[in-house]
Amino acid sequence: MSNHYIVSNHYIRLLLQCEKISLKLKPRTLKRSYSRTAVKMSMVTNLRLPEPLKVTGSNVADNWERFREQWENYELATDLTEASSEKRAAVFLTCLGGEAYDTFRSMDIPTADKKKIDKILDAFETFCLGAVNITYQRYIFYQRVQETGERFDAFLGDVRRLAKSCKFEGVEESMIRDRIVVGVRDDATRRKLLQIRDLTLNKTIDICKASEAADQQLKAMSASEHVEALYRMTNSERRSYGRDNYSEPADHIQASNKVRRCMYCGKAHASLKELYPAYGKVCRKCNEKSHFESVCQHGQGKLRMKCANSVWRRKTTKSC
Repeated sequence: MSNHYIVSNHYIRLLLQCEKISLKLKPRTLKRSYSRTAVKMSMVTNLRLPEPLKVTGSNVADNWERFREQWENYELATDLTEASSEKRAAVFLTCLGGEAYDTFRSMDIPTADKKKIDKILDAFETFCLGAVNITYQRYIFYQRVQETGERFDAFLGDVRRLAKSCKFEGVEESMIRDRIVVGVRDDATRRKLLQIRDLTLNKTIDICKASEAADQQLKAMSASEHVEALYRMTNSERRSYGRDNYSEPADHIQASNKVRRCMYCGKAHASLKELYPAYGKVCRKCNEKSHFESVCQHGQGKLRMKCANSVWRRKTTKSC
């Protein structure tokens, strides 16, 4: 019997055994395995590609670091790490974008190395990091301060990102610490940091986070106390609080300052209490207050007295 005949029979027995195993499986089990495979394939195909690499501008090194991190995450998510180097290189070049791909075409790379992912990564590493102006990157780092309303975690993350392009080497942590102390927005937090002699980066981060959390908690507590105090007020206290905190509109105040002829003294002046000469004076003709004899209307009917220090007055209702 030939070896070919033995191998063929062995292969046929294996196929029959696999067929028997598949026939023993329940339809529900097969359906579940197929659905899992379909879900996995759909998840892989729906993953978004990394953002195109920008190789122009002043932040080329930072752009490359961000793109490489996104590429590594994409490789893990799509199981490309187990694929061949040629396939990984093809997918990488597809994710580059038009601008970076033109840069790749102009690179002096041997033809055999253009299909090797490691060689391509090294070439872009050299190109992007070699184009960095260290002095300018450090200038941007030293200018970074915490913006109004910016959370400390966001500020810290951006400072760390900027420090990577500055090549501080062994003093990177101390430079980040100093940038936080100088750039933090809250003066009380900066005072706390300056009072510590042996200040480390971890202590700096802990103090800043604790101060930010305490400020947010105090604001929440003060707001709740104010609302509770208003809730406990009686009706008359609420009306009194509203009157005390009420301010006249600017247009009415401006109108009250206009010069006009006064019906109580006969002179032209603004409608202000300080400029009202007849206020509180007694008329010689009728012995009534707050007007002069020259404008007295005693014979023409009862004079209705009112204060001339304000033309516009807010009406209030009496409590029941």
